Amino acid sequence: MEVAAGLLTAALRAFADAGAPKPPLYNLTLPVGWRDTPASMAAVEWRRRAAVAAGLTHEVERLRLQWTTDVGLPASRAG
Repeated sequence: MEVAAGLLTAALRAFADAGAPKPPLYNLTLPVGWRDTPASMAAVEWRRRAAVAAGLTHEVERLRLQWTTDVGLPASRAG
């Protein structure tokens, strides 16, 4: 975790030194049900701790919805 925090800190400093008006976003794309899997929870937790140690304290969680062809199309509502 300390190495990851150091890398994030150095990267954020490099962006600031290059004149970036604000730091870039740090995103984690997680699988459905990640909270139900101890390994996934552990993987997220050390990344979260590293981000906080690097000064990234604003956290937002978003759902990402994706349609796939195997689900088919919804029925038409036109009447």
